[in-house]
Amino acid sequence: DFNPLDYIIVKDKTRAFPRWMKEFALSQQNFKCLIDKLPLKWEDAEAGHIIAHAEGGKTTMENCAMIRKIHNQKMVGLRRKYYIFL
Repeated sequence: DFNPLDYIIVKDKTRAFPRWMKEFALSQQNFKCLIDKLPLKWEDAEAGHIIAHAEGGKTTMENCAMIRKIHNQKMVGLRRKYYIFL
């Protein structure tokens, strides 16, 4: 049977993580970047989707990772696990 949802990525309407979620994620990560594991200050951090929003990743706490801004800009559409190996 043909199911169009097998070929369509349904995106979450919400793309940006709220501040409270970003603060909580950063504290859960012990104020370290999820990519390079180095200490991470709020002003150097951005929230990224672990499963990319473009791939249908939801904007939820479970899919939120605080990473260094430079990493988030370079990742663009890649899952975190793939980016780490580049």
